[in-house]
Amino acid sequence: MSERRVFVRCESGEEVVLYPKRQQWRIELGVHGRDITFDQAVEAALKSRDAWIFYGQPGGAEFDFKVRAAKGLIEVTDRMVHARLADGTEIVRYNAASRWYAESPKRGVPRQGLLVPQAVKMVLDDPDSEVFFGRPGGSRFDRMVRLGGRM
Repeated sequence: MSERRVFVRCESGEEVVLYPKRQQWRIELGVHGRDITFDQAVEAALKSRDAWIFYGQPGGAEFDFKVRAAKGLIEVTDRMVHARLADGTEIVRYNAASRWYAESPKRGVPRQGLLVPQAVKMVLDDPDSEVFFGRPGGSRFDRMVRLGGRM
């Protein structure tokens, strides 16, 4: 049996779980269960009043973000910072447009449009950069940074 991560547990005993090796979400009660989609997992977390939600599970950043945003626990913005370089430049992704940019904190410096490999190279070329792993929309960026730019 592969590793099993519980994200939601109801008083009824029903659990929403993720099997990360298969990237499969399931609703389970004891030994019985059924496969569900990611959106159904989020919906299950939101509709149950008696549920315990386990935030911060490995591989669950997008789940946490969607549930917290739907519950009004975080402010949802279109702009997500994925890294900050030593000079203050931020590597950002605008979720609605799915576009990456390098944005300088200096006035008058225009933002620079990037492809993911270019964003990764900027981060890897700056030894003092800070990367914020696990942010929604950044799984490919995170993976490439961890692999040293190789994919």
